[in-house]
Amino acid sequence: MHTKTVLVVLICLFSGCAAEPDNSAHQFSDSGGSFREQVTLPGYPGRPYDIFIPANLKAPAPALLVLHGGGSDAVNAVRMTCPGGDASHRDCITNHAAQNGYVAVFPRGTSRRLLKRVRTWNAGGGDIDKQWICTSGLACENNVDDIGYFNALLDALEVSTQVDMHRVYATGISNGAAMAHRLACEMPHRIAAIAAVAGANQVSAVQGCKPKRPVPVLQIHGTADCAWRYDGGAPNCVGAPRFEGEYIAVERSMRVWRDINGCADEFATTELPDRYNDGTQVTRFDWRDCQAPLAAYRITDGGHTWPNGYQYRPANKIGAVTRELTNDHIWKFLASHALP
Repeated sequence: MHTKTVLVVLICLFSGCAAEPDNSAHQFSDSGGSFREQVTLPGYPGRPYDIFIPANLKAPAPALLVLHGGGSDAVNAVRMTCPGGDASHRDCITNHAAQNGYVAVFPRGTSRRLLKRVRTWNAGGGDIDKQWICTSGLACENNVDDIGYFNALLDALEVSTQVDMHRVYATGISNGAAMAHRLACEMPHRIAAIAAVAGANQVSAVQGCKPKRPVPVLQIHGTADCAWRYDGGAPNCVGAPRFEGEYIAVERSMRVWRDINGCADEFATTELPDRYNDGTQVTRFDWRDCQAPLAAYRITDGGHTWPNGYQYRPANKIGAVTRELTNDHIWKFLASHALP
């Protein structure tokens, strides 16, 4: 195994960009719907996707691409969004899709033959005198064409009359969040809006980000995230190996989108009520006068975790999960937008 891949696997084990594999992750509640696993994508035989289709779906329906973190896979992309890691929980992303009438799609990144559950996205970054980490692992080492992969995936979805191709959205955590940013940068004609969790616009630091239209963007990030630090820099999780290079800071990433979306420098600030006494405090920022909405939730003392999701490692290792935000906050932002 290549040294960089070893580092990605190790840092994911310590810092938590991947949850541990769990074959029980797809035990859903009776909210209604069908889950198809390992759907073959033409041209990508080693990278099938999973798809959840709610019962009684009103077609054409919106679709949400849910991107796993680096060193994880599609199964854990589901589990990460669930309180307690329980995929039968009513607040899990699949059950939220059933309740709100959208298709949830779980793509797979690149893996080695013997490590099928350890997958990564080529979300960009890397170099300029080794300042920036390429996000991440094998996908970066091989310069995998993930834009080609997602175009093929959307082509496959377009064949189905169930998906409204004007309302396809992307979300993800860590490496998956960075990949969602890259999709917004390079596929703005196919991705209506994104919501990124614990990962920022790494591709803009090296390759650049020049979408041909303003893109609605929501960023969710904890100030105690040790794997993708809020202020940028190298990961510094307890017990994790050292990385060469840095991740982009949230503020810099938002400046990139502020300029793309033509926003003013000013933003409105809203403090969310502290309802759960979970040790976190959430502040929402909405930039003013944008051509496309730009917003962020800053989770004070929140970690490298999904809001109201799975505390897959102890809080003293990866930071805490906030219960103040839910999948509903993500979906309400995304669902209010469609491609022009």
